[in-house]
Amino acid sequence: MSEAISKEREKNNDSVPLIHGKALYQSYNIKIREACKNIEPLLGPLTDNVEGLHSMVMKLGHLSSLHAGNLHKVLS
Repeated sequence: MSEAISKEREKNNDSVPLIHGKALYQSYNIKIREACKNIEPLLGPLTDNVEGLHSMVMKLGHLSSLHAGNLHKVLS
């Protein structure tokens, strides 16, 4: 009985048509392209905001380093 089930599973796995795989690929490809079209207008402003945030954090890091150096001098 288990051999028959195993052979049936193998038979079913071997008989998966290639066209089914292509249809899945095309379906997901279309969905991804549509999602990208919806997101595309947001990318420019999002990139600008991330660059501005990065710049601000870098300046804060630099200033905190300067203040830590000055504090070290005062306490030494």
